[in-house]
Formats: sequence, C-alpha cells, structure tokens
Amino acid sequence: MAERIYCFAPFIPSNAQVLILGSMPSVKSLEQGFYYAHPQNRFFKIIAVLHTKWRAQKVGHEVAPSVLSSVPERQAALSDLGIALYDVVASCEREGSLDIKIKHYEYADIWGLLQQHPSIKTVITNGGFAKTHFTKSTLKPHQAELNFDFVALPSTSPAHAVPFATILGQYEQVLGPLVLGAGLN
Repeated sequence: MAERIYCFAPFIPSNAQVLILGSMPSVKSLEQGFYYAHPQNRFFKIIAVLHTKWRAQKVGHEVAPSVLSSVPERQAALSDLGIALYDVVASCEREGSLDIKIKHYEYADIWGLLQQHPSIKTVITNGGFAKTHFTKSTLKPHQAELNFDFVALPSTSPAHAVPFATILGQYEQVLGPLVLGAGLN
C-alpha cells in the first residue's frame, strides 16, 4: 500500500493573475520541496523562455536567456510573470509519480483559493488529470459563479511524449499574452 502524500502550499505571488494547476507533485518535486522539479519536466524550460522575453521587453533589448535552476530563481521568475502554482489534489496515495497511480485522493480547495486571490483571472491546467479533476471539483460545482477564464494545456511531464517545440508553442500561445506585460508598469 502506498503512503499518503500531500501537495505543497500554493505558491501565490502578490501580483498573480494566472494560476497553473498540476495534479500532485512528483517524487522528485516532493524531495526538493517545490513544483516541477524533475529535470526532464519541461515546465520551467517554458517559464525560462517566457521570462527571458519578459526581461527583454522590460529593458528594451535582447538579454541572456533565463536559467532557472534553483527554487529561488524559479520563484522569482514566476513572481515576475504573475504566475501562481498549485495542485488539484491536496493529498492522495500514489506509488511513483504517474497520475494514473493516484488513489484515494482529496481535492484541494481551489475555489476558496480563487476567492482569496481575486486578481487571478485565468486558470490553466497542466495535463489531463488536472483538467478532469479541476472540472469535477471546481468548475461544475461553481459553474454559475465563475469569474475567471479557464484553459486546459497538455502535460509538461516527461511521460507526455510531445516534442518540446510543440508544447512550448502551446504554452506560449496561451501564457504569452497573459504574462508578457506583467510587472512592466
């Protein structure tokens, strides 16, 4: 029997306008203490591309690419871009890191979080499990009260075998317009 695991506290920058929801942190993320820590997960590669564009926009010329190798660097980039992170599942039993292994789960209170942070105007799910369970736990029960946009994007997990250029294009198309103006006022 798998041990019960718990998601991280939500990461919510003060300027958050976008909330990206995953399913449950991977084993590697739980070991390192922050979201998307597996070195083959493409999430922070995508954030690095967006952060590089944000920095170039801010200074008005090309800049060296962002390298987001440490948790503080990743948190700073997310803060610059106004991106919050959380998971749909608050706790579960799971062997390994695959979403299909998630059992006996309890949902996180995403609705309550959104009520506490009304600046978040867009919710994005990272992967099919997050989309399905966010829809079930939050969208359907609060359908008449929704005050945010919702976009489902594919998983950035290494288990989701899609070329990086494809997944980067999908995330840039959605996130680019939302975050490239963040913090420039």
